[in-house]
Amino acid sequence: MSASIREKVILLKKTKYGEADLIVQALSAKEGKISFLARGALRSKKRFGGGILEPTHHIEAQFQRPTNSERLCTLQDAILINDFAQIRNSYERIEAALKIVEVAARVSQPGDPHAESVYNLIGSALKVLASQAELLPFRMHFALRFLRLQGVLEEEPWMAPYLQTPMGENKKVETTPIDTVKLHWIETLLNNYIEGSSL
Repeated sequence: MSASIREKVILLKKTKYGEADLIVQALSAKEGKISFLARGALRSKKRFGGGILEPTHHIEAQFQRPTNSERLCTLQDAILINDFAQIRNSYERIEAALKIVEVAARVSQPGDPHAESVYNLIGSALKVLASQAELLPFRMHFALRFLRLQGVLEEEPWMAPYLQTPMGENKKVETTPIDTVKLHWIETLLNNYIEGSSL
């Protein structure tokens, strides 16, 4: 049996599997997307209690690599690092947070060479969202930085305040006027990109 590994991950998606198990997708700075089988997760209050395996949560996962006959890592334990609880203060923030992790789940792959950059961007975005950031500048900031990270953004001068400002310093762009037509265009570009990535 392989040795256990501990790694910090951001949870992207969970799916019920059988009566009590969950399949959980997570984002790792080292490896990109990882898929876990959490056996008995729906019954185990000791290992996975308190809704710890929810998308958007930042956890420390203890897991084992799959054997030759398995395709999923086995999640043995999970320790909550941050649940970004303030996000749940409004429906709009919940919606934005779920969009962030959906983008990562659709685009990231195991062994992604950009894994650390994607992990840092997603983690910073969730922290900013939990800090009660203004939603429209936040949405523009995240979409632009994610698209540039993927190498699919044709940069224009008006984008400079967002592209020159790290996601964690989102407050600096909150005073930048938002053109809702441009925001719609950029988010449509993002949606089209993730649709194409998951084909």
